[in-house]
Amino acid sequence: MTARIGIAGTGSHMPTTRISNVEIARLIGRGDKNEEWAQEKLGIKERRFMTRLDSNGKPVQEADELDMAEAAAREAIASAGLEIKDVDGIYFVSCTQKGHNRHHFSTSVLELHKRLKLR
Repeated sequence: MTARIGIAGTGSHMPTTRISNVEIARLIGRGDKNEEWAQEKLGIKERRFMTRLDSNGKPVQEADELDMAEAAAREAIASAGLEIKDVDGIYFVSCTQKGHNRHHFSTSVLELHKRLKLR
């Protein structure tokens, strides 16, 4: 018996909260790095965040990268024309560091499997 392995579908998720260059410039308080500089030098007009930021640049509510991963995974499963019960596993890659953890491999994929109720 030959195992068939492949990519059946892909998904993505983009947060809806937009933070403009004006807001970022206000938060970092660097006169030499203003909103025009960001757009001219970096090509950045805005950034996407999972939650709004307060006046000190801190998130106003808890946000978890797994919320985005779950939404993207569900989209990938749907784009493949599959149901959760048809999925054997999901790859999850993130460059987000949690606290002082410097793991090469994230254990977050285990939580993602649990959220999706994968076997």
